[in-house]
Amino acid sequence: MLYKKLDESEIQFMECWYDPVCMIECLIPENIKAPHTWREQDCSLVKLRNYQFAMIDFSPLYADDDKLSKRENFQRKIGAGYIINVAARNLGKSFFAVIDAFLTLLYGEGDESCVASFDFGHLKKICTPNANLANHHPIFDLYRRKGKECVRFVGGGMEIDTILGHVLYGRNENISSPDPGTAFHSLHVKKNIYDEISYASDEGRKKMVDAMSSEGCIERLAGIPDIRLGSVLGKILRDESKKNWICNMPQYVREDWDEKAKARAIEEYDGETSPMYLLNVLGNAIEGANSMFDMARIKENSYTTKKKIKQFEVGKETFHKFDKILVVDKQPAEMSMICSDIGTTGSPSEICLFFGDNNLMKWRYNISLFMLTTQEQAKIFKWLYDKLDNCIISLDCTAGEGRSIADELEILGVPHDRIVRVMFNSKMVIGFETNDDGTIKCDDNAKPIYKFERTIDWAVLQLEKILYHGLCEVPHSEKFLREFANYFSVMTGTSKRYGTTSTDHLLQSFQCFAIARFNCEFANLNKQSEQSTFVAGF
Repeated sequence: MLYKKLDESEIQFMECWYDPVCMIECLIPENIKAPHTWREQDCSLVKLRNYQFAMIDFSPLYADDDKLSKRENFQRKIGAGYIINVAARNLGKSFFAVIDAFLTLLYGEGDESCVASFDFGHLKKICTPNANLANHHPIFDLYRRKGKECVRFVGGGMEIDTILGHVLYGRNENISSPDPGTAFHSLHVKKNIYDEISYASDEGRKKMVDAMSSEGCIERLAGIPDIRLGSVLGKILRDESKKNWICNMPQYVREDWDEKAKARAIEEYDGETSPMYLLNVLGNAIEGANSMFDMARIKENSYTTKKKIKQFEVGKETFHKFDKILVVDKQPAEMSMICSDIGTTGSPSEICLFFGDNNLMKWRYNISLFMLTTQEQAKIFKWLYDKLDNCIISLDCTAGEGRSIADELEILGVPHDRIVRVMFNSKMVIGFETNDDGTIKCDDNAKPIYKFERTIDWAVLQLEKILYHGLCEVPHSEKFLREFANYFSVMTGTSKRYGTTSTDHLLQSFQCFAIARFNCEFANLNKQSEQSTFVAGF
């Protein structure tokens, strides 16, 4: 409520004060390391470049509406301030993180905010300029408490408080520690500024989310779009609800970008098509750079965001009513497949249901089973088999649990030839050995000689064929994206070993699907050999 009418000069001041563009160009020296020079006549101030307006937090422009609640008013500010600033290098992302934090101190009243990064070195890069601004910028004389240092470096972090009661925390996530993100405990911030978000850890991110205010949080995330294995950034960029707040720009938006700068960058990053050029100069998101699956090909040929996978969960508490929980419809198709890795009371089983033919299979259902015994799981598989009417069940039988379920299914009446027992630690028949003229080789008894391949290797090759050539329709699934982006292989001698930085239960279900589909496509080659096909575990 106004106690007196504002005059013209006061109105103009308020218009400038709450305009972040005006505040930046009037308060921030070009040499941000020397904020004390602001009073000097020849001090040059920051002049925003055209592309940098997209990086500014415009939330101070929003005044509270008396008709809205405190939370509703703040939600409007979140819409004006939230940003995922993942762009090429040398565009000023970290510089704007510093400016964001300083202006937050000037605007904040009785709230908390946080600047953070993944290690101390990068946190210091943001905190030191803010400490200098708070200690030496003349404008901050209005905010310092008398007789008390407003800037404190404590416990590997920083704190800056103001006479208005706002506190800006500097926190190191410390991703290399056994328990990253503990520095975020006890915070309740309304603004979170994170530099180099591509390096953030999933565990630290969860603690950061818990440290946000119940009214909401304006997040200002900055970094290059290097989507690392299991990264927080990958999950954020895949979130369709956040796509309007992604700021992704290449280096050539800079005013000083020219052919010489381009030639220098091409030479520095070993070519215009190299991953480092695409990442650091063009700002292209590189997902699963170390993954053995090409996520770009999968998204182009098989993945669709127009549909979403139907998901169900059954645990030991809900097993007694699983037939009420699972809403599964038989679909008109030449082939129906139930494919699953097998977990028991220690890990989940991921069941995937596919419908279609050899030209196109469609993934429609994902059913997760938790803490169930092999007998309980067998009952669910049998129920699904009856529901889908004579489909194929493909199970990971590498371990005893899978073999136990397969045996139980035969006892329950599922025909032996409808169960595909996938043994990833053995070899499987993939065809016939051939002569130079293309004819099939035979042994001394005139029997054809089979060609064998390690099952796990063949499953991966078949998955690449299926997903890269659009032979399977994959609806939107965060679990699918995470597990396929995080799957990798390494050579040990002449063989491959496979691993993941996340879970891989769903991916193993897809491997079972790939083997079952191959068997259907080449059924005439899938005859049992009399010789042992077992190979030692890898």
